[in-house]
Amino acid sequence: MHGSCARCLRFGLLEEHHPTDRRDGKPLDPDLVEWLCPTCHDAETTAQRVLGIELPCDPYDTPGDIARRLRCVSVTLGLTVAGLFAALGAGVHPLVAIGGLVALAVALVRVLQRWADLLDTHIQGAGA
Repeated sequence: MHGSCARCLRFGLLEEHHPTDRRDGKPLDPDLVEWLCPTCHDAETTAQRVLGIELPCDPYDTPGDIARRLRCVSVTLGLTVAGLFAALGAGVHPLVAIGGLVALAVALVRVLQRWADLLDTHIQGAGA
């Protein structure tokens, strides 16, 4: 697919990036997706590795896996905000520059609620 990268806003080939990774070829959090150019996609996966964020835990949807997903999202948010400031510094119109951040925020509303529900389930199970 071709379009504007959600991070750097350059037009070109885009890759589908799921910040919390995949399992058996399926995204762990299908609502949470970014369309990134290959350079930005590589930068994000490299940042996750450098920070020691591992591939999905076994079993997944456990508190440890949810903590890993939160760390992945923190990398995504940090890089998205850095990209926003870089775009604004380069003279990109603010409404264009903020698009990637807004799309990410909309996806996070759904994903974070689901993760909270999963944590509630584990907490209730531990108290039983």
